[in-house]
Amino acid sequence: MLKSARTDPVWSYRFRILKAEITVGIDPQGALDLLNAPLPPELSSGEFACRREATQGLAYALRQNYAQAYARLAEAEQDASNYPELKVTVALYRAYTAQLQHVNQTAEAEYGRAADLAQKNGLPKLEANARIRLGTLLTAREIYDLAINQFNLSLPLVRSTQSVAFETLALGKLGWSYFQIGDFENATTFLTQAAEIAAHINDLQNQEQWLRDLGIISYVQENYREAEAYYRKSLALAQARHDNDAIAINYHNLAQLELKRGRLDKAEDYNRQAYAAKGASTDDATYLYLLLTSGEIARERKDFSQAERYFNSVIHAPNADSSLRWQAQSDLANLYVDQNQNDKAEALFVEALRTVQAAREEVKQEDRRMSILDAWPFYDDYIRFLVNHRREEKALQIAEFSRGRTLAEAFGIGGAENAAGLQVQVIKSFLRRENRIILAYWLSAGESYLWAIGPATFKLFRLPGKENIDRAINSYNKEIRDHEDTEKSARGRALYEMLVGPAKPLLPPHAQVIIVPNRSLYKLNFESLVVPGEKPHYWIEDAAIESTSSIALLVKARRRPANGLKKLLLMGAPVEETAEFHSLPFAEEEIKSVAHHFPKNQQTILGGKAATPSAYRAASPGAYQFIHLVTHGTASQTSPLDSAIILSSDPDKSFKLYARNIKDIGPLHAELVTISACYGAGEKAYVGEGLVGLAWAFMRAGSHQVVAALWEVGDATMARIMDRFYGEIERGKSVPESLRLAKLSILHSNDFHKKPYYWAALQLYTGS
Repeated sequence: MLKSARTDPVWSYRFRILKAEITVGIDPQGALDLLNAPLPPELSSGEFACRREATQGLAYALRQNYAQAYARLAEAEQDASNYPELKVTVALYRAYTAQLQHVNQTAEAEYGRAADLAQKNGLPKLEANARIRLGTLLTAREIYDLAINQFNLSLPLVRSTQSVAFETLALGKLGWSYFQIGDFENATTFLTQAAEIAAHINDLQNQEQWLRDLGIISYVQENYREAEAYYRKSLALAQARHDNDAIAINYHNLAQLELKRGRLDKAEDYNRQAYAAKGASTDDATYLYLLLTSGEIARERKDFSQAERYFNSVIHAPNADSSLRWQAQSDLANLYVDQNQNDKAEALFVEALRTVQAAREEVKQEDRRMSILDAWPFYDDYIRFLVNHRREEKALQIAEFSRGRTLAEAFGIGGAENAAGLQVQVIKSFLRRENRIILAYWLSAGESYLWAIGPATFKLFRLPGKENIDRAINSYNKEIRDHEDTEKSARGRALYEMLVGPAKPLLPPHAQVIIVPNRSLYKLNFESLVVPGEKPHYWIEDAAIESTSSIALLVKARRRPANGLKKLLLMGAPVEETAEFHSLPFAEEEIKSVAHHFPKNQQTILGGKAATPSAYRAASPGAYQFIHLVTHGTASQTSPLDSAIILSSDPDKSFKLYARNIKDIGPLHAELVTISACYGAGEKAYVGEGLVGLAWAFMRAGSHQVVAALWEVGDATMARIMDRFYGEIERGKSVPESLRLAKLSILHSNDFHKKPYYWAALQLYTGS
């Protein structure tokens, strides 16, 4: 006959341990009291001894008795040697103890150890727990790219174990991390999924959080109506849960929204309700956000001394993260601008610049570091300040400080690192040698800027705000992609007059122009703009145009001699691997026409089945002066370095050469890489780096120039353009002029290919 738990001391103690494990997070002292009684001899070692010691260790940690916590956890670790699940649990408790002590490096190491132990022993749920906790700790330290890695690793684990609560947590934190590095597309995707799952399992707390975060993303992208809808849904959930802190945050967000709309009374009312919900506590980030809003309201009401006090309180708060500190620094700088205290204003702008730079340096992964500037629109205010004080050269330097950073760092070019390092005289000397002119743009709300720089000229022009320019570009690009003949397009003329017209008197006949785009301008082919007059015509008729992401990168680049390089690596016309990427009927014709322009003993041709991703690497692409690829291409908006060139299959069935692989296969020494494929230029534009995709990857690998397509074009047109293009290069013409002449041959044809859809897709990018 079995004894009951009441009369069996062994079973009684097991239940005691179970109860302590369940209640330790709520009542750590109660858990310690439960476990103070000595263990029965039968449980003095092994599983239950370990569980008792581990729970005691966690309880002591929660009571801030860290010495006792580590002592108990050390005992638990010894008893856990034969119990893999307990070994992982003890490692998690050790990590959490270090986290409570704010010993972050130790905590990260322990969470990493817990994840590795769980992976080794096939414990997916515990591994996911460890990775989510590690990712959360990394986000608190603003190391978002490494946090993204951990959350991404956790997702298949939680899905394999059907841990829905963990899934919404991982998705939400992943989305927020992407937002912090400026990747709004991924952020929105993951946060939307997280909110939907949280609603499905009635997890109101996380649903409220993810909806609020989606509101913030909409707000940053100036979609205020959508932001308000998210904030109100989040507020309703917070009120249903009686969560005062969340209520305060949502009222704060609504106050910020009304500030943007210029409704001061509403903003002040929401901020007042936020303070009321927050209560007396002043030692957390929420209170700092309320102070920031109070400062911004005071600034709008011209109460400058009060606004200054609020902003300084945030700047000097020990618990302010970089985004809060940057906002307060920028707000205070603009406050000093309002009062004509220009020295103070500039000092604060410089401090904000350092804060932004420090945040960027924390992001270790190159592809994620590119997007950090998208989340920090600080540069707009600083550049506007400098322009308004007639410091046009300094304004250009600050604009350049944000451009092409990742490429410049890869090539060890320091000019982009030093805002004062790029002097106009240096640019003029470069342009004098190259016989070129630069048109550099900066788009911002309300007012945009154009710097026109020539061998003997430097002039700044004020342009319309980016909202007007964005609308004009979208409308004109639609005309082009709808296959319209736009030579007399009113939109094409308006864009020319808006973007080029102010600098037209500075442009010599047959100008060689380098465009330095910004924001939406990366997706515009300037050659297709319509020059007004008695005979309207495309700008390509007057100028050879190329694009660069950074003047500093261009000016400081070290040109590489072609000595010792083979002439041509030519790949393409792959076999059809899937119906999505059908065979290109004119690809072989293009390969033959391109090869015709190079000596046979100086070319390597990999076509058909031989054109595989591994063959590209094995061909040593760094040994060629020209690289030409004839195939399909894909562009990823959400993950640009997952853009790919489509080739024939390797033995492992892989047939995509990804941008992330291209940039690491090198270094290239090519004078020119031509990507005769759809969307080779990419679709995702970053403020600092421009369009990132296949073209960017080849630049990053070391190519001096890249020709790539902004949109999909038929391969018959490509074959015609490329034959003429390489023919002009063979005759000694420069790459920009050769491409221009090749395009003009299509433009001047008498068939439908004369429309810019067919020739304006190709863009020439110049870099290192």
